[in-house]
Amino acid sequence: MNGGEIIAIIAVGLPIICGTFIAVLFILKGKPSKKDRIMGGEETLLIQEMHRGLTSLEDRIESLETLILDQERTKRYKK
Repeated sequence: MNGGEIIAIIAVGLPIICGTFIAVLFILKGKPSKKDRIMGGEETLLIQEMHRGLTSLEDRIESLETLILDQERTKRYKK
């Protein structure tokens, strides 16, 4: 075998092996059931709610940081 034949075998064989591996994974995983899809939707809503809550918490913390920094600046200027 020369270098060109080896490259051709790799160029053709590698995608075939990868495609077969991916197909086997899809077959083993199977199609999600209706219950799985519903649970996925509920999980998505829960994650979105958590994100909104954390965003709100972050805003409140930033406000508190601003208030504390303003108090420190005021104390420095009063001295």
